[in-house]
Amino acid sequence: MNKRIGLALLLTLACAAGGQSLPSQPLPGQAQPLADGDEAAALEALRAAPDQVEPYIRLAAINDRRGKLHISRNYLLRALELAPGHSGVHHLLSVNYARIEDWEKAFVHMETALKSEPRNAAMRYNAGNLFHNTGKFPEASQQYRRAHLLDPANFRYHYSLALATELADQREEALAEWTRVIEAHPGKAAPYSRRATLMMSLGRGEEAHRDAAKAISLDPKSADAHYVLGRIHEQDRELPQALEAYAQVVAIDPEHVQTRYRLSLVHRRLGDAEEAGKQSNIYRSLKARNDALDTVARAANSIATGNYSFAETQLGEAVRIDPENVQALYHLGMVRQEQHKFAEAATTFRTVLSLDPELAMARATLGLALAELGRREEARHELGKALESGGDSYEVALFAGRGFLRLEDFARAEAALVRALDLWPSHPGALAGAFELYVMWDKTQRARAYADLAAEANPNDAKLLFLVGLFWAGEGELERARSRLQRARTALPGDDNISDLLAKVDELIARQARGR
Repeated sequence: MNKRIGLALLLTLACAAGGQSLPSQPLPGQAQPLADGDEAAALEALRAAPDQVEPYIRLAAINDRRGKLHISRNYLLRALELAPGHSGVHHLLSVNYARIEDWEKAFVHMETALKSEPRNAAMRYNAGNLFHNTGKFPEASQQYRRAHLLDPANFRYHYSLALATELADQREEALAEWTRVIEAHPGKAAPYSRRATLMMSLGRGEEAHRDAAKAISLDPKSADAHYVLGRIHEQDRELPQALEAYAQVVAIDPEHVQTRYRLSLVHRRLGDAEEAGKQSNIYRSLKARNDALDTVARAANSIATGNYSFAETQLGEAVRIDPENVQALYHLGMVRQEQHKFAEAATTFRTVLSLDPELAMARATLGLALAELGRREEARHELGKALESGGDSYEVALFAGRGFLRLEDFARAEAALVRALDLWPSHPGALAGAFELYVMWDKTQRARAYADLAAEANPNDAKLLFLVGLFWAGEGELERARSRLQRARTALPGDDNISDLLAKVDELIARQARGR
């Protein structure tokens, strides 16, 4: 419950005020209606001024509102390349990383942002959210208090301060803080519900009942208020009244997990075994689905760190719990793709598309898997359909480009990769793909143009750095070759091929020096 509350406190990427909880996260390439903003105009602004920060921030906000956090994050990273000290970009990146639970990066970017703007209330608030969601409630309350002092009228800041104080087990202090929140915002139901819960835990049942009733009078559709009232009745052994309150909760929110659990217990205590069993089954089903979502989140973190074996295990469990979980299936397909299990990946992506035929990214990755398997016509068909439906998704264009490159369909690979670079001018994967394309296509001048760009964008990719070094060696650019190969050896110190080529390049450079 605490985790759910904490996640709902995070602001959206644009840091707009409002009571929205975090949106669900659609997969890359999934068609989504824009919440606001004109993506076409933003892309045009980017093409007109690729060295300006604002178009990237604008595109990041648009993609965030569509739930495309990965695309949003890459636009922000590009903005940071242009303006490394931009506190607003660091702040937005912190929120973005927090939403995928990459807490280490979230804290680093937030710390950088606050160094520049220590009196920014929104930044202080989101710093509090980081501590809240990592279970550090005393630290969270400190940050929320700073945000509240900077913007005393902001209900969300004050509410979060009181909640963090309560979760830090400072109950008397929290009670006083909830009272201050109520005094400052007497028309809000939520503080009354929270204070009622705290009153109940302190054994002050009559006051708890009064607060719960007040919350319901202010917001009759508050599931939390009815739930608290039900808990008070249950604690006082007023089981029929508890059932009535819990019935109100599930009428408002049929998926309220805790209420389904409480209903199963109350019905059992009242001797209604059949209804108790029904509520228990609903509870287990809802809990299993929530567990699957948590499992996908953990797996996503494992994928980000390259721990594919653990991610595959986690995602397999999520699919076992919910066989139609598109998010879990898609990520499972990606993990299998990364492990070169192309037949299994293709089967998984086909399952994804059977559940969501409009998911362009799944179609693009299916096409790439089929290309790896040598199923050329099927691959061309899927890659073409992905590009038709992918719209302005650079990821769809990138994966389609990689697929056509694997098929050695160089013209179509070039069109897709150029499209990816048009949408994201310095994307590491697209630059690497363009370099590889022109080397394979024997277009040396174009390969020369992309070689160093690809190497600079992928400083830890030993395989790519080796290929760039090999290319420059073949071009007679020995110093450039040595520089890239040295970096490749640093990235992958035990690789014999890198060491052997570097030794040969060093020998050629030494010969040239002796011959001068």
